[in-house]
Formats: sequence, C-alpha cells, structure tokens
Amino acid sequence: MSKPAIGSRVIIKPECDAELEYTGVVFEVVDHQRVNIDIKALGEGAKRLGRKAKLRLNPDLVTAAPDGYDDHTTATATLVPYYEPIPLGAVFTVKAGALRGVSESTLLVVLDVNRQVYKAARLGGDDNRYFPKVARAAMTVVPFDQIAAHLAAAGK
Repeated sequence: MSKPAIGSRVIIKPECDAELEYTGVVFEVVDHQRVNIDIKALGEGAKRLGRKAKLRLNPDLVTAAPDGYDDHTTATATLVPYYEPIPLGAVFTVKAGALRGVSESTLLVVLDVNRQVYKAARLGGDDNRYFPKVARAAMTVVPFDQIAAHLAAAGK
C-alpha cells in the first residue's frame, strides 16, 4: 500500500484496533519514515489519548478518514460498534492484514476473551505460538460443518 500524503486525515482500521482504543479518533499524517508513518491525533481525540496521541505505525493499518468524521468534536461519547461475541473454542478466519503472517484462509481458534479482545492460535498448533490481541472486527466465524471443507480447499 502507498503511504498517505503528509497532512492527510486518517483513521486506524477497526480490524487492527483490538481494544477499540482509537475508535472515533481522527489522525493527521505528520511524517514518512522508511517503512512506517508518523501520525498524531486531532482535536478531542488528542486530549482523550494523552501520551498515546502520537504514533508510528505501518501505513497498512490506516485508511482515509470518511467524510463526516469530525476531528474537532466536543462530544464526550464515541459510538463503538457492537460485534456478536464468539465463544471459546470457536474456529474463525481473519481479514487480510489483520495479523502479521496470517492469510485469509488460515484457520484460528479462540483461546481466551477479555472484553472484545481475543487471544487465538492457529488451528492444529504452531510451536506454542499464539496471538494475544485479535480484534473482533477482523474475525469471521467458520461454522463447524464447514471446517473440513475449508481445510480441503486450503489443501491441508
């Protein structure tokens, strides 16, 4: 993905914000690094985030701020999307780019949940590695009766 222009308004993609900490916050691109970009929160978002108002992250994690996003709002509440909870042991896939090194066809299993932050591991194991923060917005549940077909399609 190309880097957004310096001065452009962006938001962090919901599927990349596991704890919904940056929901409703508009950022401005302030600098380009070799790989990453530097962004800073605008308006009330900067006050709410405090020391976390300036971030350096990969440009794949942001998208252009939609029309209607007000970066200087004085509202004290932010609309947070509701996602149906996923039970422990459920099998799911994630959107491309949500987890490093995981494609859309990779099956994962829920190990633990705390609020809307999920802990997950690859189905079948991966040398005791797991993903400590998976955003609910990035998850798509695979029904139990479709797991075998999903594995066959992936050639496993």
